Order: sequence, then C-alpha cells, then structure tokens
Amino acid sequence: MNSDATQPPAQPTGIQGLWVWQEQWVADEAEQDRLIEFCRQYGFNMLMVQIHLDGGGGPSPALKYPDQLAELIRKAAEHGIAVEALEGGPEQALKENHDHTLAILDAIIAFDSTLPEDARLTGVHYDIEPYVLPAWQDLDDRRQIMLGLAQFFAKARERIDEHAPHLTLAADIPFWYDNLGEDGEVEFAGQTKNIHQHIQDICDYIGIMSYRRDATGPNSVAEHVETEMAYAEQIGKWVLPALETVELTDTPQITFFGESPESFWQTHNAVREHFADRPGFGGMLTHSYRSLRELLEGDQD
Repeated sequence: MNSDATQPPAQPTGIQGLWVWQEQWVADEAEQDRLIEFCRQYGFNMLMVQIHLDGGGGPSPALKYPDQLAELIRKAAEHGIAVEALEGGPEQALKENHDHTLAILDAIIAFDSTLPEDARLTGVHYDIEPYVLPAWQDLDDRRQIMLGLAQFFAKARERIDEHAPHLTLAADIPFWYDNLGEDGEVEFAGQTKNIHQHIQDICDYIGIMSYRRDATGPNSVAEHVETEMAYAEQIGKWVLPALETVELTDTPQITFFGESPESFWQTHNAVREHFADRPGFGGMLTHSYRSLRELLEGDQD
C-alpha cells in the first residue's frame, strides 16, 4: 500500500472495484478510454458495469451495445481490469419476476460465450435492494420477499454453474440485514438463517453498502461489516466493504460527496489496513464512477 495514507493505494491487494451505471461509459469509445485510464491512475482493478437492455421488457431480453461492451471488456483485460455484468432492481426479488430476471442472465451468458477467453466477463453482480418495496414493511410479506430473493440467487447460481462456470456470482447487501434479528430470518434450503447468511452461502462474495466516513470505531465501516465478515470466514467466502461518493441530501453524513480526495483515500486505506490480515476480506468497492471522478478530479461531465 502507498505509504501516504491520503493517496490511492499503490498496489492494492484483492479487489478494488467500482460501480459503473451510465450507458455512455460503454457506448462512447472516448469515454471507454477515459474510464480505463481512470482505473489505471487510481488503482481500480474491477468494474461492475450496468447491463442495459435493448427494448427492455420483452420475453427475450437483448443486450444494448453488445459490440461496444465487448470492446470495453477487451480494453479492460489488456490492463488487468476485470469486468462484471451488473444487474438489479428491487422487483427482481419477487418470485413472479424470476423468469424474466433469469432471461436477462441467460442473455448475459450468451453474450459472454461470444467473447474470446482472454477478454470475457469475470462475473455477474446483482444489486437488488428489495427493502425499498412497500411490501417490505409487512413482516409476512417481508419473509416472502426474502425467500424469493434467496430462491432467485439459488437459481442464478445453478444457471451460472451449468452454462458459465468461469463467472462468479456476487450480490450487494445493506450492512443492516444482520440487525433485523428474527425479522430478518427466513427458512430456505432446510435452514432458518438471516437473509445475509443465505445470500453469502450461495454467492461467491458480497459487497456491503457500509457507507460511512469513519473506517473504524463506533458506527464505522469496520463495525458494520464485522458480522458478515465473520460469517464469510466460517464458510470460506469474501466480504467487500463499500464507500459512497454520490450526493445524498437526506444522509450527507454517510457520503464523501463534497469532501476532499484526501479524506476519501484516508478512510479507504484505513479500512484496507484494518482488515489486511482477515481471510474474509476480499477488497473494497466504491460507489460510483461518475461521482468519484467528480470528487477526485472536479469533473461533473
């Protein structure tokens, strides 16, 4: 790690990941090059790139910009940068939507099968967030939503293992699932566990939206991921804490928006240092490319 704690880590161990949402970062060649150079400059070695659909809701989803996405993956691979297909939406946890969500996964797998082995996707990454659904507030409905979420990940795991075993399966979760107590438990696969445990059992790793400015201490990144990391170490999996850089008007205290680049890197590096010797620590994620670029370079484009 860089000896200056206020600068990007020189040689970060594990994953240094970045969410990439906007389609122009895929569709435009110049923006692709800028994204790759940004990763090289700041040490990011993985991109979670949102999959955009051409036509959206039909029975046979098709990827938008497949040629451009293939080119981005090729450019990234040349520089040792992994690319995961990013998908998600709260409604995807619901059983009635599983078929369509799995059809999108099938389209991702079919696209990946057309790519050369040295420039393919490395994983599929889901950011589903079912707790924003109104039904989540009812405990009985919540348990059905959690069951549907676990069932979906199990189906996705089966699809990937059968058709694209080189791909990892990852999921983003909030840090507070473990704080729900019995209200966060659901019976699945013959076991009653907290929903975060079911997700960790199925996925290769989880990203935790541990959005705080403090690396350690009370109400910090480290405190909010400890339960999930301890469980990851029991089952031989990874946890990746995440930092936020997007403007949040309701909760400005949890984001680095408006803060200095030095403060962001100081917390980022302190989290890495804190967990450096933990086998359950897989690296760091940052949300997201657009706002981090603005934070580090003052660029609002």
